[in-house]
Amino acid sequence: MVIVAAVAGVLLEGGHYLLWDISPLSALLDWTLGMVITLFIVLVSFRLIDRARRQLEQEIAERRQAEKSLRHRLAVEKLLANISTYFINLPPEKVDEGIQHTLQKIGQFTNVDRSYVFLLSDDLKALSNTHEWCAPGIEPQMDNLQNLPADTFPWWMDKIRRLETIHIPRVADLPPEAAAEKEILQAQDIQSLIVLPLSFAERAIGFIGFDSVRSEKKWPDDAILLLQVTASAIAGLLERRRVERILWQSRREYEDLVNTVEGIVWEADPEPLRFRFVSRHAEKLLGYPRHRWYNEPDFWENHIHPDDREWAVEFCRRATAKKEDHQFEYRMLTADGRVVWIRDLVSVIVKDGQPVRLRGIMVDITSRKQAEQAEHKQRLLAETLHDVTLALALHTDFETVLDEIFRQARRLVKYSTANIMLLDENILHVVRHTGYEAFGAAEVMEGLRLPLEDIPLMEEAARTRRPVLVPDAAQEPRWVRLRGTEWIQACLMLPLLYGEQVLGFLNFDADAPGAFTPADVERLQPLAAAAAIALHNARLYEQARRDAEAKAVLLKEVNHRVKNNLTAIIGLLYTERRRASFENHPMCQNLLESLVNRVQGLATVHNLLSASEWQPVRVDELATRL
Repeated sequence: MVIVAAVAGVLLEGGHYLLWDISPLSALLDWTLGMVITLFIVLVSFRLIDRARRQLEQEIAERRQAEKSLRHRLAVEKLLANISTYFINLPPEKVDEGIQHTLQKIGQFTNVDRSYVFLLSDDLKALSNTHEWCAPGIEPQMDNLQNLPADTFPWWMDKIRRLETIHIPRVADLPPEAAAEKEILQAQDIQSLIVLPLSFAERAIGFIGFDSVRSEKKWPDDAILLLQVTASAIAGLLERRRVERILWQSRREYEDLVNTVEGIVWEADPEPLRFRFVSRHAEKLLGYPRHRWYNEPDFWENHIHPDDREWAVEFCRRATAKKEDHQFEYRMLTADGRVVWIRDLVSVIVKDGQPVRLRGIMVDITSRKQAEQAEHKQRLLAETLHDVTLALALHTDFETVLDEIFRQARRLVKYSTANIMLLDENILHVVRHTGYEAFGAAEVMEGLRLPLEDIPLMEEAARTRRPVLVPDAAQEPRWVRLRGTEWIQACLMLPLLYGEQVLGFLNFDADAPGAFTPADVERLQPLAAAAAIALHNARLYEQARRDAEAKAVLLKEVNHRVKNNLTAIIGLLYTERRRASFENHPMCQNLLESLVNRVQGLATVHNLLSASEWQPVRVDELATRL
């Protein structure tokens, strides 16, 4: 009581303890009170320290938990980022491999025993386990879960169709309406699972699931979020693959259809011109692999024939700039060096007033062009032969005929020089030539005479009566080089035949090897035949002209002699008539007068006929003169 009273009487004043002096034992009480107070303070301090320690430990635990949650969240976000990046860069042919890889990563991260993907059939009536990952020691189930009727799992499928997540922490607690599902899950020793629908455009295409076989498991919200994002990514990936397969199949069918077209179907960006698609017929027609059309920016332009390149490219650019569909014909060079004629039909696709795409088809028109060229050549040949025949028929002058042969030959074949040699008693002599002046060989050709046997090739042509083609004189062992003709590299010799007679040769020379072809021989043979006839006719005309001139001279001489003779006869008759008048013979005189008149009549007729060059004379004119 004393102590209590003493303690109770403690007053704090100015930082000093004040005690009531209530007994002689004040000193002892003072010490005791000090000890009690000290113990009290120590006990209070211990309690405060313990409370602070527990608070600190709680804060440390909470911070560690927060750090753990943060690390887990960061790991989840990193895993999601990796999965998203992986899926974005995943090529279509590796989608299955990518889903398998993702199931393993998610399964290991969430510490489950099995992860899998089920897909619905196109008619939504069957389910198939398409992908599965199992932890070590867990038996796979995929082979047993193929083409399962969807109506076998009504509770399960109802939730999947409504795009709901199925979270089952304890399979044994499934409701009665999920009895079928419960039986199947327990048969696989599954204790807990979570299933998330795979959907696209609000339509279920399957589901992704995660099973815990060895223990019961409840998935936290962040894990469910991870699985939902993964399910969404996998659904997008599967849908992308489905669409790409449809597109690939559609493109394949389109390409198959396009590749049946006998032409190069193509599509390109207009400026700069870059091909986006070229059908397989391009390889068949031109011989270049298709990747060169895509990878070489100027592939099309560089493989147009040099003579067509500039105008064809410019024509296409102008028409495209005008946003006009167009078509044009040009030549392209094939991989093996051939020339192919192309008819290009181009459509210009316009968007917002600008050309954005070119589509077209290149059709091989080489056969048509060759036919047109052949027809043109045949028409030209026919026209030339007609002109030759007409011109040669109109000209009878020998030298004019020779010049006309050269002129008409120029329409059929290109040559550097040409000459005509006539054959007389096995001696060849040049009667006409052209073009040799440019090579300084005109003097060599003037009056050139050679024995036929000295020119083996011409001797062969005369013997066989067939043309001789020398495409390269340097490679022909029988070629004879005359002085001043060393520049001749190719030659064409055509015999001029009239019946079985070889009149001579029509020869063409060129200063480059390969200048003449068998086609040139075919074109020139009709000309040679017409030339032979014209030469023969010219020769005949020349001979007839010379004969006519000789006959005219002879006739003139005969006329002169007849006229002189008639004049002499008339003079004799006049002499006899005068003598008869002197001797007085009237009968003789009358007879001589009659003879003079008759002879004068003959002289008159002769004069008329001579004056008309022995052409018919009108009777009235003759009577008047007589």
